[in-house]
Amino acid sequence: MFAPVPVTLTGVFMAWRFLPLPVSRPAPYRFDFPGLVLLGAAIGLSLDTLNRLQELAGQEARIAIEGAVAVIALVLFVIRERRARHPLVNIELLRNPAFVYANVGAMALGLALFGSTYLVPLFVQTALEFTATEAGLLMLPAGIVLGMTFPLAGRLADRLSARKLVIFGIVLFAMSAMLFAVSDIELAFGWLALWTVLGRIGIGFMLPALSTGALNPLAPEQLGAGSSTINFTRQLGGAFGVNIVALTIEFGDHSGGIPTIGAFHSAWWLVAVFVAMAAIPVWKMRV
Repeated sequence: MFAPVPVTLTGVFMAWRFLPLPVSRPAPYRFDFPGLVLLGAAIGLSLDTLNRLQELAGQEARIAIEGAVAVIALVLFVIRERRARHPLVNIELLRNPAFVYANVGAMALGLALFGSTYLVPLFVQTALEFTATEAGLLMLPAGIVLGMTFPLAGRLADRLSARKLVIFGIVLFAMSAMLFAVSDIELAFGWLALWTVLGRIGIGFMLPALSTGALNPLAPEQLGAGSSTINFTRQLGGAFGVNIVALTIEFGDHSGGIPTIGAFHSAWWLVAVFVAMAAIPVWKMRV
């Protein structure tokens, strides 16, 4: 619970110490509080609806009402943002096809990153009977490799086609998910660690290239809004991805109230298919 606190405080200190101050103060930009309320309501109700689907019996009416209210809140948010002088999300950016395709890819990236981070430890502890320590050790080399991949992928994103790098990352991650989907209880620890590392290399290639592909077509004055939008889209994909993965496991096969390895295999196949399908809009980025 308290593990992220030292890292967060270190980040605050480094930002205060090393980030440069702006040469001139930018023009005032009024915060869109009504837009925040509508967007928060749409996302919160949508996620709660997905959560309640795991225990559907007796909640059908509430789930239907929450889902309808979430859709209404989303529609009102879009209307609000199109009319607001200082919108929370610049809807006009979505008129750029390359930016839209990059955001679809960012949602897939969020699903891949957060969905797999949630699924790997749960899979190996529940289905393969690993200890919590072993599950943590399984994720350790993947995190190190991901950190090593980012600088290389960032340099390549400046030189090569963004969509080709993203497609390469998608292929690697989809392969990783499929390998997990066919893993059985007798697979050695080292192979599972390798599958995890392979997926993280794919994510490492996707992230910088997606940002480059999304922002390159935008005008300089749109870069701030574009960067925040694609980051939000990635986080949104992660939030919905974790819920969809959990829902898939919940509706999968169970034995004694515990998900079987078949339920986890279904979740891995779902993640692989979702990420692989993102290759279609990403290929249309043309950057």
